[in-house]
Amino acid sequence: MTMTPETLRPLGSRVLVMKDPKKETSASGLIIPANAQQVVTQGVVLATGPDVLEVSAMDRVLFGNMGGVEITFAGRTLYIFREEDLFGVFE
Repeated sequence: MTMTPETLRPLGSRVLVMKDPKKETSASGLIIPANAQQVVTQGVVLATGPDVLEVSAMDRVLFGNMGGVEITFAGRTLYIFREEDLFGVFE
């Protein structure tokens, strides 16, 4: 069986998120040092646990840079967050 993010089902109120890549340069091409990069990050929800109420798969969400558990799954770096650790959903 081939493992994909869709086959990993988070438990409880957890969500599986793929973070957007970090921007290492500004719109004008200036290099942004690591200590000045965004503390708040965006990503896409790939899967949700059965107790998640406010987000669903393919929602774009906003969350803190220090939250979540980093995992490597199907060759990709993904993150598992509790639903309450998400700051918002883009609509």
